[in-house]
Formats: sequence, structure tokens, C-alpha cells
Amino acid sequence: MKNMNSKLHKQIKKALLALCIGVSGNCFAAGGLNFYGSIAKKIFPVDEHHPYQWGAVIALFAITVFVSFVGFFFKKRIESSIQNDITPPKKSSFLGFIEMAVDFAINLAEDSIGKGFRSFLPLMTTLFLVILFCNLSGLIPGLPPATSSMSTNVGMSLVVFIVYNYSGIKEHGVAGYAKQFMGPALFIAPLMIVIEVISHCSRPFSLSLRLYANLFADHLVVEKFTDLTYLLVPSLMMMFGVLVACIQSYIFVLLTGVYISMARSHDH
Repeated sequence: MKNMNSKLHKQIKKALLALCIGVSGNCFAAGGLNFYGSIAKKIFPVDEHHPYQWGAVIALFAITVFVSFVGFFFKKRIESSIQNDITPPKKSSFLGFIEMAVDFAINLAEDSIGKGFRSFLPLMTTLFLVILFCNLSGLIPGLPPATSSMSTNVGMSLVVFIVYNYSGIKEHGVAGYAKQFMGPALFIAPLMIVIEVISHCSRPFSLSLRLYANLFADHLVVEKFTDLTYLLVPSLMMMFGVLVACIQSYIFVLLTGVYISMARSHDH
């Protein structure tokens, strides 16, 4: 009897997973379903021509609260493991996935920044988890990701811009950091200053546009395939969507680490 119940539970889980994938594959056939936008219309004064302009704010707030709760329970689990048993659990779980994601973000920070990377772990781990769950939430019908809005991406990119410039100034001082903009020789300093200023100012835009464009392209591809078939192909494309969500989170955080490393580097 116990074995039968166990098998039944497994079959139910598989059926629910298949149902979720199938519904997700048809999320674009829902006629622009947007729960965030509907909530925003009741809270914020919205432009009648852009009724869902505040939807990204609600979406980012929801993901931030979700990640905060996940972090709280993850912290409790780590504390409990240290006090009782540090043996990894045999069964896979959501918190196990979070542990893997956090460990990945820590290794990424260490590899890209090097010495002193621990100071930037809160920023890089938070960015990775928030962007990852924002991207993945876009696979759920009616929950467009906050990262599909340029405003969200620009906000996060400006935080990165401020942090890496501040870390460079803290590491070298104002005068020492300014020398990085002047190039190897004094006679080309005016040209190098212009080039470096343009390069640094373009970084937030580059980070924002890369994340926005890739998610837009992913959603557009799924939408076009949904027009062809309402179940099979869109469901398979969800795997592609998960891959894009993970890769874009990785690239954003990797570039953040690279910018911090360049700002702190003494090899100029």
C-alpha cells in the first residue's frame, strides 16, 4: 500500500510538471495576460496609453521579497546544518538548488575579482539570484519578468557602475584612479580620457541592453512558435527559456566582477 501511494505521488508530480510546462508554453496565447500590470493599475496613477508601465515595479518588488524569504530560510538551514549535521541531503530540494546557485555566485566572484572578493559577495550574490528568479518568473503565464523592462536593468546597472567606480577610488585614491583614464603616455592622455569616459559611461547601457534584448528575443521566439502550435513546440522552447535565463544572469554578474577587478587592478 505504501509503495502504491509513493508511485501515485510520483505520477501526480509528473502530471503537474507536464501541465505547468504545457501551460507555460501557451502563456503568450493568453492575450497579453499580465497580473503585475493589473495590480499596478489599482495602486499607481497610470498613463491610459501605457496601462502596464508600473508592472515592472510590482514584479521586482515581488521577486525581491521572494529572494529575501528564501535567503532567510537558507540561512536557517545553514545554521542548523552547522550545529547538527553537515552531511548534504540525499534528496534534491529547492533549498538545495539555492545552495548550488549561491555556491556558483561565490565561485564566480572569486574567479572574476580575485583577492578581496568577499567584500563584493553580497552584491554579486544578490544580483545573481534576483536576476535569475526574475528571468525564470517570466516562464509563468501572467508574470512578465521585471528584467524585460529597461528601467529595471538600468537601475541595477547604475548600482554596478557606482560600486565599481567607488571600489576603484577606494583602492587607488582619487588621483590614482584618475590615472587609469590617462593611458600609458602623457601626450595621448587627452584622447585616452575621452575614450575611457565614453567606455565607462557605455557600460551601464551595455549591461542593460544585453539583458533586455536577450529576454525580448527569447519571448519573441516562444511567441512565434506558439502561433504555430499551442502545446508541443512551445513546451520544448521553455527549456531554451530556462537556459537563456541562467546564461543572462551569469553574464551580468560576470561582467560586474570583471568591471570591479579592472577598477581595482594595479596593472595599469
